Amino acid sequence: MSDQASRDDAIWPNDVLAQGTVLNGYRIVRLLGRGGFGVTYLAEDLLGQFFALKEYFPRQFAVRQGMQVHAASAGEAQVFDDCRSRFVYEARALIGLGRTRAGQTDIVRVQTFFEANGTAYMVMEYIIGRTLQAALRDHPGGMPQEDLRRILSEILAGLAVVHEAGLMHRDIKPANILLRDDIRPVLIDFGSSREARGQQTHGFTQIFSGGYAPPEQILGTRQGPFSDIYAVGAIGYEAIGGKVTDAITRQHAASSRAIGPMAPAVEIGAGRYDAGFLAVIDAALALDPADRPGSAGAMAQMLTQAHSVTRDAAPTPAPTPVLTIAPPAPSTTAPSTIASAGNIAAPARRLWPWFVGAGALAAVIALGVGFGRTLFQPPSPSPPRQAAVVPSLPTPVFPLPPPAAMPAPPQPVATPQSPPAIPVSTGLAALRIEAATLPCALVLLSQDDAGVISVTGPARQDLTLESFLNHARAGGYRLQVATDPLDPGLCPPIAVLGAAVRRERVRETLRLAMADGEVAAGAPFAATLQGTGGGMLQVDLHGNDGVVHHVMRRTVPSGQWSIRLQATAPSRPGQHMLTAIATARALDLGARSAQEPVGEYLAVLQRELDRAAQATGTAARAEVLLFRVKP
Repeated sequence: MSDQASRDDAIWPNDVLAQGTVLNGYRIVRLLGRGGFGVTYLAEDLLGQFFALKEYFPRQFAVRQGMQVHAASAGEAQVFDDCRSRFVYEARALIGLGRTRAGQTDIVRVQTFFEANGTAYMVMEYIIGRTLQAALRDHPGGMPQEDLRRILSEILAGLAVVHEAGLMHRDIKPANILLRDDIRPVLIDFGSSREARGQQTHGFTQIFSGGYAPPEQILGTRQGPFSDIYAVGAIGYEAIGGKVTDAITRQHAASSRAIGPMAPAVEIGAGRYDAGFLAVIDAALALDPADRPGSAGAMAQMLTQAHSVTRDAAPTPAPTPVLTIAPPAPSTTAPSTIASAGNIAAPARRLWPWFVGAGALAAVIALGVGFGRTLFQPPSPSPPRQAAVVPSLPTPVFPLPPPAAMPAPPQPVATPQSPPAIPVSTGLAALRIEAATLPCALVLLSQDDAGVISVTGPARQDLTLESFLNHARAGGYRLQVATDPLDPGLCPPIAVLGAAVRRERVRETLRLAMADGEVAAGAPFAATLQGTGGGMLQVDLHGNDGVVHHVMRRTVPSGQWSIRLQATAPSRPGQHMLTAIATARALDLGARSAQEPVGEYLAVLQRELDRAAQATGTAARAEVLLFRVKP
């Protein structure tokens, strides 16, 4: 199946609903993606919360007239109605799964569905993440075994719940798996290949993804959960560095006793992966369904057993060596050249993946659902453009001395793998997901040994926050709330950078700090910005008056670095905010004045962050620093 996502928000397709359209209380903000069976929009409800709104719109046999959707011809009417009924059936089933205890942690929240305009709509949780396909590009020689084992296990855990409900996916592939926070797999595009059209199929029942579909799906014979198992095995095969091949080609080679086009996983992964782990992948890729694991749970158990055998047989590891890394050499760049056109336009090399996983979050799988191409991710970018020559910006608002004035950053310890995730309770994981949807908040949740959940961070004090806290208490959770009031004037930048900031506050790959959180109006103060990895860095000052001051744009080196920001506090009293954004490449923000209305800037920033994320397969890192200016 080939799905085409929107390439540019500025080019709004003429066969989708208009931007700003309101449906059942949800206002369409932008287009997320289009597939063979549907269109997915980013929608906002009356409380300012974002959702993914999926519209049943099978482009092959449907047309739109105004807002109305109907079959393209009388001959297509029956299949149009049948597929719409299936869409509604799956929405009902998945809403039901979301009400179960398992569904609260394993399946994305399908809020509701409704019918209008001759078609149907599904309202789902809005998830931002990059695809597993993009993540695999970071590991051309194969993904680390523990990371891959965890991802496969979580996919299987979710599939087990779905299979028990009588549903199947039938289009599992790396492009249809999002990694929320770069660690938690989210399956999307449920049911897009399961709809039959009888004698009028035009090959429609043959929709599948080559290399991931089993023989029975390609041939149209009896299928079942074992068909999804084959696809999971194909993902594992590709993730260890193998190249998947069409199942029918494999079948023909086997019947003629020829050498198969896909060498067994135990051969291509020998020496790099445990033999037991590779054997599980080979079992899932068996051409005969009877030779595959009988269920998702059975395959997950095989992975667990293989891991247990390896762990018991492993020798005691040697102490991890400490790698001392010298701090970067002091910069001699004058402050007036920091925001030069050369720094802005020069393409930064991709030096780190900055859409990193939150190590302290639970490894909880969520399942995105529906027909066609459900994209819970920013829209795809326009084709790459040559870096434009950007006029030099005025001297930064905050003069910056060379980084040499700061003490050397702490020395990192080189470890072969990332530290294991800290176990998180089911209740805390569910509340974290819900808290992430608050429209103007950056609250963090943590749980102590006594089970008390601490809610901290800045948040707008409104009915939405109060509703979230009351809902948590009604669920039996004990809360200790210590949120700081957030000026509503700072909500727009929070909405754009919120997800990235939450990631940074867990891993702290960017860190903004100052000695005192309160300064006198017009008085000088200093802030420290530290980080790891290279690329392009941008620092802005957001005032409570709706104006943003562009402080700095510059490239930063790979490794650890530290920058001292010397500033003069704004003259307007109240709450203000510094934001730091790190991207793998320069953003094409155009020529901008030293200060401008925040609305104009954020519209451009959001678009360029989306484009950069699609082009590099990563998302921006961000951090904020709130401080108060007293009269």
